[in-house]
Amino acid sequence: MESLAERVVTVQDWGSGIAAGDGCAPFFWNDNKGPPKASGVIPKMWYAPRVDVCLDSGWLLAYTVVMQKSTRRQMIKWHRFLAKGLELSVGRRGVLVVAEVEVTQNPPKADILLLRRESAQWTPDQMAVLPDGIRESRAHHVLIEFKYTESLTLDALHQALSYEYLYRTTNDLTGEDVRIFLLLAKTPGADRLQTFGYEATAQAGIYMSKQEVIRHIPLLVLNGLSDAPHNAYVKAFASRRAEKAKAFSAIRTQPDISDELLTYFEVLRTVWSLPEGVAMDETLTPERVMEIGREWKRILIQHTPPDEMDALLPAAYKQHFIEQGIEQGIEQGMYRTLVEILRRRLGEMPTTIDERLRECTFAQLNTLVNPALDAATWDEFAAYLPH
Repeated sequence: MESLAERVVTVQDWGSGIAAGDGCAPFFWNDNKGPPKASGVIPKMWYAPRVDVCLDSGWLLAYTVVMQKSTRRQMIKWHRFLAKGLELSVGRRGVLVVAEVEVTQNPPKADILLLRRESAQWTPDQMAVLPDGIRESRAHHVLIEFKYTESLTLDALHQALSYEYLYRTTNDLTGEDVRIFLLLAKTPGADRLQTFGYEATAQAGIYMSKQEVIRHIPLLVLNGLSDAPHNAYVKAFASRRAEKAKAFSAIRTQPDISDELLTYFEVLRTVWSLPEGVAMDETLTPERVMEIGREWKRILIQHTPPDEMDALLPAAYKQHFIEQGIEQGIEQGMYRTLVEILRRRLGEMPTTIDERLRECTFAQLNTLVNPALDAATWDEFAAYLPH
């Protein structure tokens, strides 16, 4: 089967932005830094599902600046992006997330994810971010084979069988200890499901096979998963733009989502949402996505007028900043009062004592008022300073 990296388009296709369909937006890497020659083809490109969103001028500015930093292109390992999202969600709730798993005692590593829990069962906190199918599993070792650019194939099932067997036997585990899931970004056709004996279950998007050899390998079809919030972190990788949009909307409304996790998915959403035909000289990795997120924040803060920034900040943040400012002001006032008292009584303040005073909290400064009034020498006062 032709790999995505080997796919080419004609000059006319490149110029008009026509790509290989299925709701996908093309991202081009053009080694010549411009349109291909008259005979030519674009050497390499990859496709990522789009979400129709409007990029405002701030995000466009941030994206333009950030993407100027380019590195040598590589094939995109999408399972690592899924792993990063799980690491920032369920990985912060007591579950080990491994992006590339050693299925034998001798590498190479397999392109699968590992979720390993230590507790007897999933906790409510963990289940809040685990998708259907996996959250019902009793296995302590959950392997995930993620197919982003292809759907259900015989090779994918062969790989899943091999990964599960090698991981289980290498680590001396039982069939109950290990469960492998095949996650599909693209929805397989009815004929393909029938070929491998897969039928829909009572849970939306979950399929099980009646064929003996693969009956222990559930399919999670991301486009078909329910819109429940706990599915959002994997459903964001679905191929259909409408399903992705619903997942991103659910992620944004999570009450306890971390800033780091939200930023990660917002950067992915924006990259996937770029207009068709946008040229990129950029190797995309989960680490690069996190770096882009940090750079975007810095750029947006620098270029956002104060009145707009004030309108964007939630009331809780504003109150926090006000209280912090008041506390710092009181602390500075207490420091200056102590310095004035000590200088009037003992003369010029030694640098070492001044440095230690500056490190004191308000509560500590408050305890130094009486020593400042009573001490006869700097050494006597220094004895009262916190260590």
